[in-house]
Amino acid sequence: MALFIFTKNILDGKSIPIYNNGKMKRDFTYINDIIAGTSSAINYKYKCDNFNLGKNEPLMNVVEIIEKELGLKTINDFKPMLILNILIICLFTNQNTQ
Repeated sequence: MALFIFTKNILDGKSIPIYNNGKMKRDFTYINDIIAGTSSAINYKYKCDNFNLGKNEPLMNVVEIIEKELGLKTINDFKPMLILNILIICLFTNQNTQ
């Protein structure tokens, strides 16, 4: 949801809230990547327990990508870390490289 909120706010000329000064990581996945990964697992009959599809991306890298694609600069509203927020939310992907 953050991607949509960030993009809308940037287009509307509003600031975007960035917690922990942007020092957070998230998995941002595109549906086509999930479909391709799932299809690949089915088609090639990989022998493993599970597939975790994601990319551990620093939040500020994602903000920069949105800026580049829109051709606009963000108005960053840096905020402290929230008590219930989590610093890193990423998939465990070590098995995917084996």
